[in-house]
Amino acid sequence: MAIKGTVKIELFEAGKKVKEVKHSNTFQSSLIQSWFNPIGYNGKTPYTLPDVASKEIWKHLVGGLWLLDDSDKLISVGDEMVPAGVSMTGNGAYGVSNSGTPNEFGSYNSLEEVVGADSITMVWDFTTAQANGKITTVCLTTDWAGYAGLGNASQNNANTLMDMVTGQDTSFYESVAVGLAGYASNDKQYQGVIDWGEGTLTLYERDTWYDSYDLIKSNPNITDVIDTKYDLTFTPIPISLYTSRAFIDRRYLMFLVVNRSCSPNDKMYVVKVDCISHTLERIEVTNTTGLTILANQQSGAYTSTKAYAFIDADTLLVHASDNGTVESFLIDIDTSVSTSLGEITTESLLASKHNGSTVSYQLSDSGKVIIGNMIFDKKLGTLYPTNGQYAGTYQVCNNHKHRTLVHHMQYANRVYMMHNPLMMHTIAVLDNAVTKGATQSMKVSYTLTRSV
Repeated sequence: MAIKGTVKIELFEAGKKVKEVKHSNTFQSSLIQSWFNPIGYNGKTPYTLPDVASKEIWKHLVGGLWLLDDSDKLISVGDEMVPAGVSMTGNGAYGVSNSGTPNEFGSYNSLEEVVGADSITMVWDFTTAQANGKITTVCLTTDWAGYAGLGNASQNNANTLMDMVTGQDTSFYESVAVGLAGYASNDKQYQGVIDWGEGTLTLYERDTWYDSYDLIKSNPNITDVIDTKYDLTFTPIPISLYTSRAFIDRRYLMFLVVNRSCSPNDKMYVVKVDCISHTLERIEVTNTTGLTILANQQSGAYTSTKAYAFIDADTLLVHASDNGTVESFLIDIDTSVSTSLGEITTESLLASKHNGSTVSYQLSDSGKVIIGNMIFDKKLGTLYPTNGQYAGTYQVCNNHKHRTLVHHMQYANRVYMMHNPLMMHTIAVLDNAVTKGATQSMKVSYTLTRSV
């Protein structure tokens, strides 16, 4: 039995329909199936959560809408997450209405929803002020991801952020004895415990006994889990006032150390740990931006967690200030060459949307990175806020297959696993792009039909 989908986009101007586009979709059943596989011990799944179990499953798994501009045709069938270079024009979530900010976010039309024996039709409406721009691709995702979006070009977000972690309930994740920072491509967990002044790093490697989705051992005790320890050394670093970290490319554990204020030509230090080969590099990086990078200012919009982020294993994103104007740069970690991105954010935006995260979290290996509650796109050079909460009591920190690793911010020894909600569960690539103008309203209908 298969499920087929059809998306319909209608544009209206002065009360009259001026355009209608229909297109069939690719239904990515394997990604949706991953949500039914248990996570952690005891075989628990999100569908034992009362909020989820009390509703029809489709409202959660395909209740989110993304309207995307993929002009460069970067999305391929089978892709799990939206790659860098693809921007979001609009979004929506099942049962949610929006008459304010952000302008990207439309309203679910429950009056026109149709649920039959073998089909469902979901409908979203967008006002003249909402979702203006180019649409090449329409995707259904989870209702959580449809609400959060993929970055709002309007630089605004919803008044209420979607908690992307506790919505799945932390009791469904695996708790471990050491605060491990990430999963590598060899399916093992890693964490580095570091002493900057001594120049030592203890790398813990843990075989978690997972197969592709589940635990081979049933109901294991945490005390039964064995860590392999690797003692690595490096030339001591003379400063330790600020650290940022990331688990990058499903292989590298990255640390950044920098003084309270990094002036032009000052040094920063990156410790890059290859978890698979159990080797370490200590890299000196020079601030070549010509501006001062504020790392740990105690007052004002900047704090220690807002000026830096790891984008990939070779690149830092930094924000430098010159008389109140913020200029953003990409810095090559190996060469210290900096590339200006211009003013892609402001001090107030960093303060209000970043939310104190010291962790860069790769949404995909192709350049989209979550920093606090914002998404940076390396190809587009954009840093946009989302309607999702990724760094609060729990901090999202890396992808592992269809799952996401989460740290408890108050307890270093508590690490959890959740399903990654930011997945493309359907992909509908339009034959011809639709461009919505500010004088037009829009209706998007998505029908899923069961066929033998």
